[in-house]
Amino acid sequence: MVRLKTLVPSLKRRFQKLLGPRVEMIWISNAELDSLNGKLVWIEDVVFDMAIRARNAMPFGGRLVIESANIRIDEATADLQAGRYVMFEMTCLRRDPSELGAGEIVDELPTFNDEVLHHDRGHSEKLISSIGGQICEYNEPGRALTIRAFFPSVPEFSSSMREFVVNDESKEIRILLVEDEGFVRDVACEILESEGYEVLTARTGKEAIEIFRSRGPIHLLLTDVVMPGMNGRDLAEQLTSLSPELKTIYMSGYTDAYGVQPIQDMQLSFIQKPFTLESLTLKVKQILSPAES
Repeated sequence: MVRLKTLVPSLKRRFQKLLGPRVEMIWISNAELDSLNGKLVWIEDVVFDMAIRARNAMPFGGRLVIESANIRIDEATADLQAGRYVMFEMTCLRRDPSELGAGEIVDELPTFNDEVLHHDRGHSEKLISSIGGQICEYNEPGRALTIRAFFPSVPEFSSSMREFVVNDESKEIRILLVEDEGFVRDVACEILESEGYEVLTARTGKEAIEIFRSRGPIHLLLTDVVMPGMNGRDLAEQLTSLSPELKTIYMSGYTDAYGVQPIQDMQLSFIQKPFTLESLTLKVKQILSPAES
């Protein structure tokens, strides 16, 4: 059994040394996390591998946002059993080379010590798989990379302080999630369902309209902006013509994507991908209860 609370201070120091001065590290500290199955050295291997992937993804520097939370998966997937996990997430916001100042020299990646050079990515993936966990990546080429590790919790030591739990208010809310990227759709759906919302998913605008007509009422539309066929803005306009009370959140990994600037000008809600656990749940709560935000 591993208690993350005792591990985090050491990880922070090692990560900062690994990342170097060109990467800003933001560590979002949440309340008490569950204890984990497995040995300490296994957990360290996995999260250290995640940090190496993050550093390699930002050769020109950038920002690394680290966040963790207790989550509960109700239905088994191909890689994870149903149960309770600690989700450890790293979001890499890459610095674009065009942002470099005049005369600014870009160093090569730091010279790693033997511990880093001999760190086997496949080895860490086998370790987390052996304890019933998984590592996933979502990559927006040239922009951002999100790495998530799911560590099984130790049930008898679980804490409910930070777990996403079902509440009476969220039970009454139905969300239509429209996203053509399967991994993003699954993660967003998992986060929202863990908060207690009923989530209907669609891969295209056409599919979303069919679901909206047959499965209403829908209280919130969470849609990608750029999708094959119908884009998110056109989809929202069609659905709001059917239900003027419908609230909408747009999401995209490209702030200059078609339709995003007009959306921002209209002061409608927008969330940048890749989003974190906190940013997505906060955005949803803000638009559903604007008076309380």
